[in-house]
Amino acid sequence: MSAGVTQREQLEDYARILLRSDFPSDLEKQILTIHEGRNRMGSAEWSRIQKTPIYKSIIHAISTMKGLTDQMKGACMSLITSRSDPPPFYLPG
Repeated sequence: MSAGVTQREQLEDYARILLRSDFPSDLEKQILTIHEGRNRMGSAEWSRIQKTPIYKSIIHAISTMKGLTDQMKGACMSLITSRSDPPPFYLPG
């Protein structure tokens, strides 16, 4: 791992690659919009977002997407879960 780069940052970089290659463009845009919002919001506002139907539908779409391994799904989830939560899985190495 490079100096100064966290496991979560590596995971999120991997997820962005997956989004571009394996996801429908509209779902990719929704995930990235939520990701960008997560990074700008306070924890109370972020908690409210996580309870919305659109957030839950995105979680469901990632969880049930065919052709993705659990690790791929975990990487994508890292983009839209709380930054204080541990990453859903760790990249090897």
